[in-house]
Amino acid sequence: MLKTMKYILFIMAGVFAGCVQTSSVDVEGIYTRESAGEFSRAFDTLIIFKYDSSATGSTYLIRRKTGIIRAKEGVPQPKEFKDEKMICVYDESTHQLMNKKTGRLFSFKDGELLFGTAEYKRVAR
Repeated sequence: MLKTMKYILFIMAGVFAGCVQTSSVDVEGIYTRESAGEFSRAFDTLIIFKYDSSATGSTYLIRRKTGIIRAKEGVPQPKEFKDEKMICVYDESTHQLMNKKTGRLFSFKDGELLFGTAEYKRVAR
């Protein structure tokens, strides 16, 4: 009887452990950054969308839009635009998105996104 009770408790513990969900960081949203130097000013926006969910991990599409105003001899030049798309895989253990093609890493902490040494603030979900 005692052996049967232990067996039932072991089975129930396994069932309950399988029902527990791991916490996930919400990475989708719009992140912005502004930087300025002596010869230029840049406005950077990252838009992160859920692209695909599978057993191997979550895939996200990151669209990076950048506007740059360069100064030539102290005179602002017309604004230049760049538009870049990246497909990244989210690693739950490190809380990072990684672009498998280039190796670029995007880290998340306290509602901020770190891309290299640049810090982006979340402005929308």
